[in-house]
Amino acid sequence: MEDDAAKVEAWKATIFFALPPERRWEIITAVQRKYHALCVQQPRGELKEMDQASLARKVAERDAEFKKSKGRFDKYRKFDVITTITSAEDLEEQAGPLEGAQLAEFLRDQVRVRDTGTRVPDEGCRPHRQQVRRGGAGAPSA
Repeated sequence: MEDDAAKVEAWKATIFFALPPERRWEIITAVQRKYHALCVQQPRGELKEMDQASLARKVAERDAEFKKSKGRFDKYRKFDVITTITSAEDLEEQAGPLEGAQLAEFLRDQVRVRDTGTRVPDEGCRPHRQQVRRGGAGAPSA
């Protein structure tokens, strides 16, 4: 029985209406005074901070994408200046006077131009597999 009485007293301490009216009034006025700060301004400030962080992330992503695209464009302009060799005559004409390191760099540039995919595709070299299967260009005659 004593255990039950202690539990009832503990519950009375947690029941709002079990409190004396003066104490209840103090709690109500304190909640009313702090309501705007706790329930309106604090969440609004937290939302503003989250929005600012989100905006900063988006600006950083946009700047990174801009730098990346600028790098791509710079690379394109670098290789766009290089004339692509399409025949043996062109190769002999442009690479003829070059020797040693200059010739090696010239040939590397030709490879780089083709690797970037911005200039001449390699489709003229051999017929496409589907054309060969269908009996199109480059197919052996029967």
